Amino acid sequence: MRNAIVVGIVIVVVVLVGIPVLSQLSKEKQEPGAADTPAGPQKSQQPAPKPAVPPPPQPAPPQPPPAGPALDAQTIVGSMWLIEGYTLEFQAEGKVLVYLPGMTPGPQVQGIPGTWTINGATLTATALGQSITGQISGNQIMGPDGPIRRLK
Repeated sequence: MRNAIVVGIVIVVVVLVGIPVLSQLSKEKQEPGAADTPAGPQKSQQPAPKPAVPPPPQPAPPQPPPAGPALDAQTIVGSMWLIEGYTLEFQAEGKVLVYLPGMTPGPQVQGIPGTWTINGATLTATALGQSITGQISGNQIMGPDGPIRRLK
């Protein structure tokens, strides 16, 4: 019985001393050049040559939507515009969906419902009590800072 206790104590001591020693050895292997070996200074480590792999092809830059007919109450339906970070999707019957900055329109994302009207050359879109106004000029909508970007 006494021998079993001695053996158990020896095992515990070996484990408690061995863990820090193994930990230190693994750190030295992960940090090349951290210490010299007893045989002398370490060899300079050069990175392994990288295989010659061509870079992935870059996506083509987005093309502007084709110029279309002048905008009016019929031709604006189905179009999508980006103004001040908001995406406006014009729908039939004077309805508009407004997508907040960072929202991507799609089947999983519902826009904020609103309305739109055209009075002469003035286009007004309203949602949640806020309005955005632009001036129609041919097939473009002009905002306070120039043409508004058409997405679709």
